[in-house]
Amino acid sequence: MAYIKVYRNWLPYGKMKDRRGFISRRYGNGHSGTDSVGNQYDNPVCAVVDGTVTAVRYSETLGHVVEYGNAAVKLAHYHLAKVLVKQGDAVQAGETVLGIEGGTGTMATGKHLHTSMWIGGGLTDPEPYLCGEKPLPGTEDVLKQEVQQLKEALTKANAVLEAVRKAVAL
Repeated sequence: MAYIKVYRNWLPYGKMKDRRGFISRRYGNGHSGTDSVGNQYDNPVCAVVDGTVTAVRYSETLGHVVEYGNAAVKLAHYHLAKVLVKQGDAVQAGETVLGIEGGTGTMATGKHLHTSMWIGGGLTDPEPYLCGEKPLPGTEDVLKQEVQQLKEALTKANAVLEAVRKAVAL
């Protein structure tokens, strides 16, 4: 299974875990994603998962669009003011700035970022994944591995501490 790094705080102006003030429109009722609103101009939009840029385009209704992802997850960000990547670019979660939040396209009612997500080829509500409520496919094994590595490191640290205690007690 591929390693998928998830960047939880993907919008630098606020943590998606605090939904108040950041989610302006939710998935459903004909709305194919989640809209998030920044609190300043020129907000950079970072990649949410590791992957490859599959499309960069301009749509009259959606404005500047970036699509990217990997075998398990695909995302698209719409209404960008400026795109900073090109098709074929490799992106890293939390490291690669894809573009600048904007209000381009006739469907934009103001400056915001619309995010759509597909998991296993099916359109899905991105909000629970972006807010950290659900793990993205492929991350469960990674998280288990990281927990195991932390447990092993703690065991080693405790052994060193015990050796120090014994040496001091002599």
